[in-house]
Amino acid sequence: MPRKSNRTADPPTTSSPKGGGLRLIVDCYNVLYAPMPPVQAGLDEKRLCELLARGPWRRRAVVVCDGQVKPGVPARSPVDGVELVYSGKQCSADSLIAKMIREDTAPRRLIVVSSDRAIQRVAQRRRAQVWPNDQLVSLLTQLIMARSEPQLSLIHISEPTRLGMMSY
Repeated sequence: MPRKSNRTADPPTTSSPKGGGLRLIVDCYNVLYAPMPPVQAGLDEKRLCELLARGPWRRRAVVVCDGQVKPGVPARSPVDGVELVYSGKQCSADSLIAKMIREDTAPRRLIVVSSDRAIQRVAQRRRAQVWPNDQLVSLLTQLIMARSEPQLSLIHISEPTRLGMMSY
């Protein structure tokens, strides 16, 4: 029986990819469990990878998850250019991210997304940029809103600044 090839424990290379630019390392569950606006309700590993592929990090993002692949969750990223990596049983996502930062050949070209203070310290020591979760969540919200179709609303607001009330 062929073995499933899910990435665990060995960090992906974060050396400069073709095309250069900033690279992104995302502490997946740290971001997914952060407060989200309603437009991002139900964000999961797969959708996070898809949203990152829409942004400026296409071909330069790594999403790092704790543990092993869970049932119903993709073992690989559903989009090219965004890697989805699981830390495995013996290692946490935090320690894998810290290792990736320490081993990066150009850490000043990294953006590390995590609100974990230990990861932030490792990134700052290597002079990588650090973004708290809410900064990435805000950017992803902008990407969603920029691509969404105008929606019909059941409530019509007429002159809200002058009248201060809604009309139906």
